[in-house]
Amino acid sequence: MRALSVLTVALVLAATTAGCSTDGYDGTELTSSATGEDYRAPVWVGDTLYYLQEPVDSDSSPYPMRIRPGGRPEPVGFTGKPCRSGRTQWPFDLLPLGEHTVGVLSSCADERPTLTRIDEGGPQEDAAREPGAGFTVEPCGMRPVDAPEAGCVGGPGVRHPVTAPGGDTYYFAPRCGDDAAKAGTYSVCRLDGSGGATTAGTGVGRTMGLDARANRVVVAGTVNGEEAGLWLLDGGRFTRLATGDFADAGISADGSRVVSVLTRKSGWWSETTYSLRVVAIPDR
Repeated sequence: MRALSVLTVALVLAATTAGCSTDGYDGTELTSSATGEDYRAPVWVGDTLYYLQEPVDSDSSPYPMRIRPGGRPEPVGFTGKPCRSGRTQWPFDLLPLGEHTVGVLSSCADERPTLTRIDEGGPQEDAAREPGAGFTVEPCGMRPVDAPEAGCVGGPGVRHPVTAPGGDTYYFAPRCGDDAAKAGTYSVCRLDGSGGATTAGTGVGRTMGLDARANRVVVAGTVNGEEAGLWLLDGGRFTRLATGDFADAGISADGSRVVSVLTRKSGWWSETTYSLRVVAIPDR
């Protein structure tokens, strides 16, 4: 049975790294699973956390979940539309769309993505597309969901694109415009509204996750050959927030904390445990 360990958001907000080293620090656990179920695409909408839960069965679709303040994980009742193949659309990303609304991006293998809004009233299918509604990643680069007829941007090798509320898009790539990353590494690129790409940071090895919100940029993975963890990117410099094999990242609206997925292996049979962890982001 899936083991759950849920803390109140008030307790999470109180967790900080002030006055201590981040070596070995891996944040505060919200929920965990040792059954093989994984988590993806965590995002904050207010103080409610939404995420995709990956079932053990690879033939089953991920399903959106949420944890309300002081509550336990619960499904949000999302059901994707049927595909022409007879299968159901698979959710592949979550987006914060406002103070009380999250967007679910889902698609079939051969069809354009659908954006569905979810709020306290439940899912609203076929939500109107809007600027900044995310990207699909393709071999040519990334293509905006709200304008699928547009050409690719960012070039080959783009990973983890995310659009900040201000309209800038951040992503990993081997090249930001004319600025190439060091061989074997990725740069964090910033694409502004005019379409110009600049380098926000360099030296990323494993590109496991990225988010930008409230003027904060957080990277999950390895940087400059150091141990894996969560990193705050500020002014071109990386500062470690936590240590561990983290993947995906979701910054709260006020920029005070980030949620990420921590993978651990332990025991004689190398049991893998996945957990959602909340890590405090220090004030500037």
